[in-house]
Amino acid sequence: MKTCGNLAVGFLVCGAAAVIGCDKEVKVTFTNVTSEPLAVEMAEGSRPMWPIGTVAPDGGRLATKLKVDPDELPLTCSYRAGKHAGSFTITKKTPGELWVDFRTLGEPRVRDKKTEVKEDTRIDVKPLPVRREEVVE
Repeated sequence: MKTCGNLAVGFLVCGAAAVIGCDKEVKVTFTNVTSEPLAVEMAEGSRPMWPIGTVAPDGGRLATKLKVDPDELPLTCSYRAGKHAGSFTITKKTPGELWVDFRTLGEPRVRDKKTEVKEDTRIDVKPLPVRREEVVE
């Protein structure tokens, strides 16, 4: 009988949590694959930009957690870091983790852990002129 009482209390707690609602939490990690450090700022909805911090160059990462009231969903978040800027929208279906990649070429990329990233690195090599001189001894 005690097990049934514990089970009933468990259902009651779960039901109350569902009715009250929980904040949507999303961890956003900024990655920097450029050669310069970037100071990152972010804004949620119509709120003003606020500084997150500086993300180091050459693969540096900087993370922040966002807690959004379910009544505010969908919520568009904007960010900027140097010449890079963009936005993403948080909905009920948004995964718990997002990554924003600041790249040397192209716009910043927003992705989740299921996003497959394929990039080609191409280096154009041009022939260098060789200076020839005749040496007389």
